[in-house]
Amino acid sequence: MGETFFLVNLDKQESIGFSRIPACKLRELAGSMAAASITTWYLLNNRGDRIAFLSEYESEHHLFGQVYPSSAFYTYPDVTDAVVEQLIKAGILRDAGILWQDKDDSSLFLRDLRNIWDVRAKEC
Repeated sequence: MGETFFLVNLDKQESIGFSRIPACKLRELAGSMAAASITTWYLLNNRGDRIAFLSEYESEHHLFGQVYPSSAFYTYPDVTDAVVEQLIKAGILRDAGILWQDKDDSSLFLRDLRNIWDVRAKEC
């Protein structure tokens, strides 16, 4: 398995774990239009904040001149869904349903989010 990442905002004490988005690895985060839209929207709406991508596999993180244990971010609320809703409301993403759902636990699923500006998204 490859290294997985999440985004933290030290100033607002919140995170983006890309929950319900089929992206968490380096190439997936950069290559997924939904993940790239989430990241860009969040960064633009939180300019000036101390924001960083962190690896889930590191026990401590060196950020902005300080060292933080990975446990320091466990209590940060995941705002992925709120950012997705902002992007849908802004006409950037469209919710096309569910890509995958666990047979035994319906709360485990991946969303099919399409970037409206992508020509291919209009075809579906």
